[in-house]
Amino acid sequence: MAELLPDDVYAARTPKKRIASSLLCFDDAARILIVKPTYRTDWLLPGGMTEKDEAPATTALREASEELGIAIKPLRLLCVMWQIKTRLPGDSLNFIFEGGRLDTTQIAQIQLPADELSEYRFVSFEVAALLLPSVLATGVKAALRALNLGQPIYVEEERFF
Repeated sequence: MAELLPDDVYAARTPKKRIASSLLCFDDAARILIVKPTYRTDWLLPGGMTEKDEAPATTALREASEELGIAIKPLRLLCVMWQIKTRLPGDSLNFIFEGGRLDTTQIAQIQLPADELSEYRFVSFEVAALLLPSVLATGVKAALRALNLGQPIYVEEERFF
């Protein structure tokens, strides 16, 4: 019979995953909002890493407020991506939530944190796919498909399920 481990020993042995959440937002022309981090070369969707004991939808809401300076309530889950090919060691789960259409008033109120983001753009999917990391571009493609299907899509690396 296997020896029972104390909770702290068992917890120390379990794998740790990074979890992040992003928002897929659009303008009136159905272009996608992307942001340019100051700490990396590629572009991203608004979003970021979850904090301790924070739910993914709460992360998306918090990050929208911190990164854009506006309140965006995540409308629904569009995509969950599992990936192991990242800049950091280990694997991660990334959630993409529908952020909806931003009106001209919301767009005019966007204020980027200068220490984290240098600019934002609204672009077509084709342009976004060139500027985003490839796995995130796949996630955006899945999220767009999920919008049309009306149900979330699961992605492993760059394969849809």
